[in-house]
Amino acid sequence: MVTVKGTQIGGTPQRTEVTITLVDVTGALAVGYVGGDEAQIVRPVTVKPDENGDWEAALVPNAEIEADAGDTVWQVQEGRALDGTPVRTYILVPDTVGPHWIGDLRVDLGDAPTGGST
Repeated sequence: MVTVKGTQIGGTPQRTEVTITLVDVTGALAVGYVGGDEAQIVRPVTVKPDENGDWEAALVPNAEIEADAGDTVWQVQEGRALDGTPVRTYILVPDTVGPHWIGDLRVDLGDAPTGGST
């Protein structure tokens, strides 16, 4: 597992959660597995930011995830915009020791993830 950190600007409203889900490169939900003798399903991660908006989560590096959907990225949802639209960031988690700042891991969706971490 690799630690990824983020901060919600302006603090944290009550009942706010950060939901981190595995998706394919088009943004569709994906089922992923960590291989080996005892393969495990990669599960969504939910964390509660502290009063300053800071959060951190332990995530499986994308290179260790096998999925029938092909390449995967993590979708990080940090609440909703004023119009109700989900605020989402897509990240590619490296297999190097963290912690890593979410902004340094961002990628764009498409046929192959592109961004600072690829």
